[in-house]
Amino acid sequence: MQNDERWLPTTGKPIREIILKCVVVHPEPRRYTYRFPNDKNMMTIQHVQSEYTVQNTAFDKTKSMFPICPDAISLLNFTDMASFDETFSNPIYRDCLVFQKLREYCSTIPGATVAMIVMESVPASYKSLSHRVMALDPHLIPQVCAIFTVLFYVCKFITVDAHLSNWLYDEKQPEPLKVKLIDFGQSLSVYDKDALA
Repeated sequence: MQNDERWLPTTGKPIREIILKCVVVHPEPRRYTYRFPNDKNMMTIQHVQSEYTVQNTAFDKTKSMFPICPDAISLLNFTDMASFDETFSNPIYRDCLVFQKLREYCSTIPGATVAMIVMESVPASYKSLSHRVMALDPHLIPQVCAIFTVLFYVCKFITVDAHLSNWLYDEKQPEPLKVKLIDFGQSLSVYDKDALA
């Protein structure tokens, strides 16, 4: 990827680094399975599409004030491993343990493929709102609650997985607080009465 050839579609900023959220797509709907190590290889393309859409919505609806999540740039859906290997033919990817694990899953699960959410990278100055940080900076608690309330009312969904490790704040700018919420894989729309029941 050439830096001068890639730009964020929503902000126009040049892309220096990106995050690839890689998912093994299972051909049949199944619930998540949690084993050791934490194994989440049972997603459908609808799950991935939903996560991408929710993150796009959250970015678009909050970017005029402060974008509360990384910009989701694109969703890549590889329908077969040949297209996946062709796209990531660089030896860097072939030697990457994550990509090796993806190939391993796809070779053992009949009909499995790979999908990726391409996201804007979060700057290194953003740190997790861990229990330790919250204890050292108790003023962050009401601010994060306020931001979560804004997210709820503006975007009309609840991120079920919004634990402290998924909230990042910019330690270089404590005031006003700049945060990024990550991981929208489990989100519920407030319009979905069945999901909220």
